[in-house]
Amino acid sequence: MKKLIISLGYFFIILFSLLLIYTLLLYFNLLSNNILNYFKLLIPLISILYSSYILGRKSVKKGYLEGMKLALIIIFIFIIINLMFDSFNYKSILYYLIIFISSSLGAMIGINRKKNI
Repeated sequence: MKKLIISLGYFFIILFSLLLIYTLLLYFNLLSNNILNYFKLLIPLISILYSSYILGRKSVKKGYLEGMKLALIIIFIFIIINLMFDSFNYKSILYYLIIFISSSLGAMIGINRKKNI
């Protein structure tokens, strides 16, 4: 449980850092608004991949299960936020599926990159 909380912390720190950088770039007109859709998908995926990679490195075995646990927690948080501000549609389900797959993949890569002691 402690590993999941630490990975969630990594996720939110990276997510808010990347969103701050992206917001500043948009504020100073260094990026166009057309690129918004790409970054809307890329920023959470980068933070999920990195946090699940860290979780996988700290796991003993079955990294994909640890990644799935992290993905389910993040998806639950996103669903709550989505229901408060927007309606639920098929694009959201596809987005959550991508989050689930990328989190499992990141944890699998992390557990395979673990240094043998």
